[in-house]
Order: sequence, then C-alpha cells, then structure tokens
Amino acid sequence: MPSTIQSKTKFIFRRLSETGMVWLSVIIGLTCFAFFYYAYFPGVFTPDTVDQYTQALTGHYEDGHPPVMAWLWTRLLWFHRGPEVLLAFHLAMFWMALLILVLTARTASARLSGAFFIVGFAPWVANLIGMLWKDIGLAASWLLCVALIVLARRLEKHRLILLTLAALPFFYGLSVRVNAFAGAIPLIYLALRTATRNMTVLRSFAASLAILGAGLLGNRVFDHYIAQAKHTEVTQTYLMFDDLRALSDRARQNLTPKASGVTGELMALCPSTAGVAFCYSQHGWDIGIDKNPHYFEELKQSWIQAIRNDPIGWIEFRLHAFGQLLRWSEPPFGFAVASTIIPTEFGFTYQQTRSSSIIERFVRFTASVAPPLLKPYFWLVLSAALLLLLRFFDGQSKAPAQALLLSSALYLLGYALVTPFYPFRYAYWSALATTVAVIFLLTDRTLHRMGGSIRPWRN
Repeated sequence: MPSTIQSKTKFIFRRLSETGMVWLSVIIGLTCFAFFYYAYFPGVFTPDTVDQYTQALTGHYEDGHPPVMAWLWTRLLWFHRGPEVLLAFHLAMFWMALLILVLTARTASARLSGAFFIVGFAPWVANLIGMLWKDIGLAASWLLCVALIVLARRLEKHRLILLTLAALPFFYGLSVRVNAFAGAIPLIYLALRTATRNMTVLRSFAASLAILGAGLLGNRVFDHYIAQAKHTEVTQTYLMFDDLRALSDRARQNLTPKASGVTGELMALCPSTAGVAFCYSQHGWDIGIDKNPHYFEELKQSWIQAIRNDPIGWIEFRLHAFGQLLRWSEPPFGFAVASTIIPTEFGFTYQQTRSSSIIERFVRFTASVAPPLLKPYFWLVLSAALLLLLRFFDGQSKAPAQALLLSSALYLLGYALVTPFYPFRYAYWSALATTVAVIFLLTDRTLHRMGGSIRPWRN
C-alpha cells in the first residue's frame, strides 16, 4: 500500500513538473517574441518594402514583388494600420515554430530541448529577423511548416490535420519567393513520407514534384485572378542589364540598347557585377529602371542575341555572380539591418532601439571574429557535409534534419544562374535551416551509427 501511494505521488509530481515546463516554454517563447518585436518596431524598411507597403495600402498589386505578401499585408491592416502587423506576423510564425520544436523535443525525451530557442539569437538569424522582406517571410513560414510536420510525426492521431495546417505556411513561403522552388522539394517529400510511410521513395519524389507544380500554378492563378496583380518587367530587366554588361566586355562593344541610356562611358565607371544597375544609378543614369521600361523588348532581344553569340561567357558570368553571393574570398555583405528613408506620407519612421543596437553590435562582432558565419558559402558547405555524414547515422531526428539540410543547399544553389545581387538575405533560409538541423542532431538521444549499437547517445 505505501509503495502504491508513493508511485502515485511520483506520477503526480512528474505530471506537474511536465506541465510547469510546458508553461515555462510558452512564457520564454512569448518573451522572445516581445523582445524582437520591441527591438525592430515597427519593422525595418528597404526600397522593396516601401514599394510593397504602398501596394498594401492602396490595394493595387504588381508582380515585380510577390503579390501575396502585399495582399496579405492589406488584410493585416484591417486589424491595425501600420507596418508592424507584418512584423508581428513574421515573428509569430518564427517563435511559434521554435516553441513547437521545443515542446516536441521534450515529448521525445531529447536532451537540452530548450536549445531550439537559441536559434533565434544566433547572429546570422537575429541580424535580419526584423526586416520586412519576402526572404524573412519565407524563412519564418517554412520553419513553421517544418515544426508542424515534426509535430505530426509525434502525434499520429492528429497527423493529417497537422499536415494540412503545415501546408498553409509552406505555400505562403513558396509564393513569396517563387525562385525557391528547389528548396521546397525536400519539405514536400518530408510531409509525404510523414503522411504515407509505406509510399516508395520514387513515388514520393514524383508526388513531391507534382505538388510543387500545382503550388507554382496556384501561385500564378492567385496573382492573376485574386490579387489581380499588374505585370511588370523589373526583375528581368535587372538581370538583363547585368548579363549585357558582362558580355559587352567580352565582345569589346556596348551590347546594351541606346534607348536604355547606358553609354560606354557609364559602363567604364561600373565594372561587371551582379546588380550593376545600382552602380549606373549612382553615376547619374537618368533613365533608370522603371517597372515597364519602354525599351524592354529591344533590351530583351539584345540580351537573347548576346547569349546566343557567347553562351559560355554568359555561364561564366552567372557563376561569377553566384560566387559573389557565396562570398568565398570577399568580406560579408548585407548582413546587418539598415533602414531606408521612409516616405513622410506613411506617418511613421524607424529608429534603432537600444535592443536592436545591441543585436547589431553582436552581429558585427561575429562578422569580425568569425566572418564565414555570415557568408553563404559556409552554410552551403556545412549543409552538404552534414548530409554526407548523416548517411552513416540513424535516429528520430534524421528525416527532418535531412530535409532541412537538403532544402538549405538546394535553395542556395537555386541562385546559381539567376543571382540578382549578393546580400546575405538571399542565404537567410539556408543559414536558418542548417542551424535548426544542427540543433535537431545535437539534442537527439536516439541518434546512433548505422550498423553499430542502437543504444541512444548519453549525456
């Protein structure tokens, strides 16, 4: 009898302890959300953000930037008029995802489950989380998607409901960064293997491609019929100027149409690089790139002809531009927040807070002592190395870690021939995904070498 009472008492205390840890995790998550919301309030703007916020205010959308982001921003403005609603939305997805991963790890008896919260304070994550960018929206939404899939793997009874919920942030992320489709495939594959574990690898891969195709088609339908976005040529125009600048050097003549206003003298001032149009603008380019330039068709034909005449030169330049993004030998670039001038008609401004100032100093210190951590090539190499290493290990965390690492690598490789510029934000998802994968592996007690002992690792 005493032993029965003692066992019941232990059970009650254990349940109370577990409940207390759940509430403690929730409080930590909410505190972290509040800290970053205050630090970056009302959100950090760039010229891209100004354009999208203007579209959100007017309800007239364009496809130069993902219409779904401005469309959603308009709906969020119904609750409160101000850019901070999108900041709150991104931060809510981000910290909700980390909270889910913490709680899921606890139910799996992982060691140091709270380590997932540390991800949000990593210099390469905290540095840009307050920027109102599509890159941040994709990273936060895909992280939430992965967290819900991991939770579905633990809660068999609610598996299909959780996977359905995971589809919402997944397709949002895919829509705000359509060129990220390569990084989407591993996440779809993980969801399918979670939903139907008896499906073969080949069928799962084929189904992943089919779902991806449907998602991309759905995005086009949304842009055209729901958002009714106006078509623009701005993204293509930037890339064409880059290519023509590089190929002009090889051809030893100006291949850019005269109607664009890019003269030989202007080219001499701006060396071949990704984002060369920014250099043109700094040297008095009086035509510039509008959203539908009158010379677009002429520019397009010149671009096509230049590539036909020198395809090897085009590939070499594109790989060079990708190398600029990876920052093999160059210093880190675009890794700290910087707000543009916000139009006065918006009625607000951005001022750096003490909290964001501390974050920035921490980030810049990291860039000075460990610069590879803020260079995209580091995350590409690390994700590839861990993928190779995981071939020899097994455990509960292997599948989600593999999906994150493969998504990280494919996402970054997707820029290989279409690098528009080279700030760190283009690698933000890769850095975040790889970091979360590392935490998965470090906290997994069941991880073991294949063919060896199945005994879980010990503390």
